[in-house]
Amino acid sequence: MDRIVFKRDALDLCYSRPTKVVFVEDEPEDPEDEKIRSRRNEQHKSLDDLSATLGPNLQKNKAFECCVEFAAYLLNNTRPDELAEQSQGAPSRTFPCRSDASNEEEILQSRISSAAESKTQLSRIFKQILVHILTHRGVHDLENVVEKHEPQFFYRLTDAQSYTVYDPIFGFICGKWRSASGPFFSIPTGQDFENHMSGQKIATPYISMTESPGRLWELLRVVKRDWKRASTSKIAIIDASKLQRMGVDFARSTDLRDGFGILRWPHAPNNYITPTQWLAQFWIPQKCIVAMVDLTEFKSACEPYNIVNGKCSSRPSSGVKYPGQADNHRR
Repeated sequence: MDRIVFKRDALDLCYSRPTKVVFVEDEPEDPEDEKIRSRRNEQHKSLDDLSATLGPNLQKNKAFECCVEFAAYLLNNTRPDELAEQSQGAPSRTFPCRSDASNEEEILQSRISSAAESKTQLSRIFKQILVHILTHRGVHDLENVVEKHEPQFFYRLTDAQSYTVYDPIFGFICGKWRSASGPFFSIPTGQDFENHMSGQKIATPYISMTESPGRLWELLRVVKRDWKRASTSKIAIIDASKLQRMGVDFARSTDLRDGFGILRWPHAPNNYITPTQWLAQFWIPQKCIVAMVDLTEFKSACEPYNIVNGKCSSRPSSGVKYPGQADNHRR
């Protein structure tokens, strides 16, 4: 491997190694040099691809670690202020620029395998803790939750571009828990709220969801123009009562705005802050997600209520029945 020095991120990874090309106006290339150049370009691409696979997996594992730790704190009934004090996270780590090792590909392959093993172990530990949480809270089966929250259901779009992590075992995990350094459980601030509602991909402790299928459909109309994004899109239907029972903090974006003392329209315009937009703090457990549907299924569920043709207000969420929803769940 050549001795070119590459910049590394907090995970000691480089994602974009240079590719050498020969231009028409250059001198004819010696056949042996062409072989060397071609082989090096292939090596660089292979290392870039492996790094692109490993990086997100390591970030997700960090989120899963936070989820396990947070679930353990929930089991012990730790207060939010105590939680912030007890877990400050590791200091930010940086890796110096370096050239690729002669066995860099083997190293990356090994790290990918280790990341997969770590995910399996974290999933097993999380499931064990979750059983104790449900038993401790007196609701071993969340399907037996009787009290109903208004609104009863929330909706969240997730796709390949989502900064929030989704996993079928853990559920939704906030972007902040993907970070390489803490603190991970500090109480959210007004700046966290503003960062999240800006619409940019900034790591925050919040997860967006809406009570309005109509508002979500407006977003889906934009997503559908990007077929790659649309092909990976799913809509999660989240039971609000189960969120409450699991101890998840969530609130309307308008209430959070007022609570943080942030100016209203027209002094501080933000189209994302609406009465139908809610934010969950830290995570949305998989146990609280009652269904995951694709765009076609969601459209079919919304059509009878004139939501997809713009004739229905985007505010109401009552009356919408997602595929598989029991009649007694309707409001």
